[in-house]
Amino acid sequence: SGGMHQCSDLTIQLHSLCVGLMRSGDLRQWTNAHINYDWIGNALLACFTVATGDGWHNVLFQGLDSAGQEGPDQNSNLLAILFFVALQMAGFIFVSKLLLAV
Repeated sequence: SGGMHQCSDLTIQLHSLCVGLMRSGDLRQWTNAHINYDWIGNALLACFTVATGDGWHNVLFQGLDSAGQEGPDQNSNLLAILFFVALQMAGFIFVSKLLLAV
């Protein structure tokens, strides 16, 4: 859990460096992404977002960059592509069959 956390200062990538103040004077905070898989409700929302195709690329990029507790690492989780594309295709097939059945 916690693989989609990031620093509020987007120039900082590591959890251990996310301390102090930003240049704007705001406090740096280690926060979780809005759509994540840490709680069943958020996981269902993420899967629904991917399956419907509405903003699914944002969830895809967050999943690709998730590298564990220490912080995001660009394109570190390449197997996530298979999950997100398969979920997107399954959602498309489900919706298309639902519309054709009516």
